[in-house]
Amino acid sequence: MDYDVYLGDVVDESFSQYAGAVIQSRALVDVRDCVKPSARQIYYCMYTDNFVHDKPFKKTLKAIGSAMRTYIHGDSSCEGIIMRSGQPFSLRYPLVEVEGSYGNQTETGNWAASRYTSSRLSALANYLLQDTDRYSIQEWVDNYDDTEQYPRVLSSLGFYNIVNGSFGIAVGLASSIPQFNLKEVNQALINLLKNPDISDDEIVCLPDFATGGIIINKDEVIESLKKGTGKAAIIQAKIEYDKKEHCLIVTELPYGVYTNTVCGELEKLSQKDDNFGIVRINDLTGEQVCMKLYLAKAADPKQMIDYLYQNTSLQSSYSINLTMLEDGRFPKVFKWKDALLSHLRHEEEVYTRCYEHEKEELHHKIKILNALRLAARNIDVVIEYVQAAESFQEASSSLQKALQIDEEQAKSILDMKLSRLSKLEISDIEQKLNKNMDRLAEVKDILSNKDRLYTVMIERFQEVSKKFGDNRRTQVIQKEIVAAPKVKKEKTAEPVVICYTDNGYIKSIPAAKYRKIDGNLGGIETTTDGYIQIYNTHKVYRLKVEKIKQCLASEKGTALGTILGTGLTHIRMIAANGEDKDVIAISKSGRIKKFNTSLFNGTTQNIKGQDYFPKNDVLFVFEPTEKYLYIESVNGYKLCCDISDLKVCGKASTGRVAIKLSPQDSVFLIKPTKEPTEHFASLGTKGKRDGLTTH
Repeated sequence: MDYDVYLGDVVDESFSQYAGAVIQSRALVDVRDCVKPSARQIYYCMYTDNFVHDKPFKKTLKAIGSAMRTYIHGDSSCEGIIMRSGQPFSLRYPLVEVEGSYGNQTETGNWAASRYTSSRLSALANYLLQDTDRYSIQEWVDNYDDTEQYPRVLSSLGFYNIVNGSFGIAVGLASSIPQFNLKEVNQALINLLKNPDISDDEIVCLPDFATGGIIINKDEVIESLKKGTGKAAIIQAKIEYDKKEHCLIVTELPYGVYTNTVCGELEKLSQKDDNFGIVRINDLTGEQVCMKLYLAKAADPKQMIDYLYQNTSLQSSYSINLTMLEDGRFPKVFKWKDALLSHLRHEEEVYTRCYEHEKEELHHKIKILNALRLAARNIDVVIEYVQAAESFQEASSSLQKALQIDEEQAKSILDMKLSRLSKLEISDIEQKLNKNMDRLAEVKDILSNKDRLYTVMIERFQEVSKKFGDNRRTQVIQKEIVAAPKVKKEKTAEPVVICYTDNGYIKSIPAAKYRKIDGNLGGIETTTDGYIQIYNTHKVYRLKVEKIKQCLASEKGTALGTILGTGLTHIRMIAANGEDKDVIAISKSGRIKKFNTSLFNGTTQNIKGQDYFPKNDVLFVFEPTEKYLYIESVNGYKLCCDISDLKVCGKASTGRVAIKLSPQDSVFLIKPTKEPTEHFASLGTKGKRDGLTTH
């Protein structure tokens, strides 16, 4: 059977499925709880398996095993989520408590192995996970083998996990949500509940990162949050100057920056500049960041701080892109206000479902308590029917008819202990009944009155803020961002001589040594801050002189292909960039072109090259120092022409015919000469031939 299958259609369908899976199940957070699917699975499994804050710590390895019930990725990534969730410098408000080494800000992932640490959910995580059950969350997802389910979204009552931020890259999408202060976010949610028409300026929250630092572009950040995307937050490390030790002390880093990274950057800067202002680095980072950068005696602290901000990760940026999933399915860039409203709608739905469930439970309790109270008031009737019945079923039926109750109520009476017929127990039943009736009336009032529901939500937000809220860590200011002055010493240009071979090797020799050893023979004189032009069979390349390794005269040099990143052999000529001189190129096919080297001057390296001749057959390139040019072909045709007849051509010119040759013939010899030979003729002729001998 033949099928018409088009590869493009198959690829499009498969890629679309893959893209959708990455977007919905891996990379992006849900706007309702601001948790990625992988983290949601792990937190939920830890919660259901009692890895909670009011229980003893358990081995992290055991927590990983628990999470693997639903978690489809490897154990190492599962470990990474658990440990990073417990790092106070990774999450603004850690959702996991770790007993043991969870790492520090020297480098990423430097925590102890999972068999050496113990973990449990933090007290705050309880507010993210409490009431996450069938009655509160409608959407549930099957795990990888369809044996269990986990919630598509967590309950998040009183706690919006946007405070911990998120970063993710999907197919064609990216998300970068900064961290925020819990008190400020909860207050914004409260203000929005009280006044849905409140302006963006009144509820926008500024980022507050776990690692502190200083945001220096406040106005741009506010605008980016209002729109959901825009300019990134520029974060500077907190640096203090210790006059006594004449050193700079780094106490806070931009979020996501580690001290080893900074140390590596400083080492590279010191290698580039012998006069670098930092002479020694002492990284004392433990629980807190502490880097001591000891300055040279002549170094200016303020100037050095500006230089470090400009040239290292001590000033970094954090993108703002509030791309999240709407209803767990559709990616969307959320404005700040829209993100808060989405979470409030989610919380309202969870509260409503919880109260509806509580109402059903109260109705059931009241029904049973009413039956018990009725039985106590009619105890003689109950005893009479029970004694007369020959079976439990007969007694149940008799009581249902006599007391006008249902089967469940009759069963509760028959299951009742005789001790509950005492006056004390009857009084207790009355109290419980009244209490449940009052609570039912309260629940019904909450469900029918949104203002009452919002009051409950506000009380929960205030409770969470009081228990877990703290002061800001990240300072936010607005200042002009100016490029810091470069304090590095300017390099002095030194004279050098560039030597090369036909097969593509090149070297740079200091001019003084070249004259002493080589007797000033050959080579191109230039300086270390200049450029050279390299001509091969049809292209010209520009190369920085400083890219050419300085060698001894006896050394071979470096292959040009290694420097330029492209194969380059058969070098015809090298000229100093900036020279203004005429040169002549002659091809094997007998064409000739006169041009000026200034055509190819430039200030940037050109590794692709420019064409200066149309075909890849240039035999010779030279500076004309004589009046005449002698040309001889393989088949013995000879021509002597006047070089002054040649006109200077442009880049695109293909030149003109110097000597007419058959397709089987080619130029064999080229020689400038002072006097014309017996083969003198005008350009473009066939030339003369002596004898029948060919080369």
